Amino acid sequence: MTDKDRKLHEIVTRVQRIVGRHLQIDKVPLEVDGATLSPAEVHALQAIGGNQGCNMTALGEILGVTKSAASQMVTKLERKKVVRRIPSPDSGKEILLFLTKAGQDIFLEYHAFDMRHMSNLIERLNRFPESALSDASAVLAEIERTADERMEDLFRKQDDRERRKE
Repeated sequence: MTDKDRKLHEIVTRVQRIVGRHLQIDKVPLEVDGATLSPAEVHALQAIGGNQGCNMTALGEILGVTKSAASQMVTKLERKKVVRRIPSPDSGKEILLFLTKAGQDIFLEYHAFDMRHMSNLIERLNRFPESALSDASAVLAEIERTADERMEDLFRKQDDRERRKE
């Protein structure tokens, strides 16, 4: 194995560790003012807070889930009194989503938490020259393309197995 191969292996391993840590972070529920929100509920709350007045279809697109899954999540958040549904003034069928006062408080608190950590990261990364950041971005883009190809391959194999069962 060449020095370059070792360095590439080290980069890939480090990215895998970072992804693993973020997966762990995404398992931790958020506790605010006696309410416990699952990570998925926090993501939905953040999506609604950043897109006040969105409808269920838009929320599903933002979260990458079906309209039905988004609706189920909103129902859970309504029970926790952090989201409310309001009929659209333009359409009798469409429902628009808004945060309640409690939801807005959680949204702002979590947003501030995210911004503190993002600012810390940006401050650390600003120490690198722009050329190094461009190189890092190119490397990460290639890692992302490879991950996308792997996902496509896995889903294709899964689809093939399901078709053979039929």
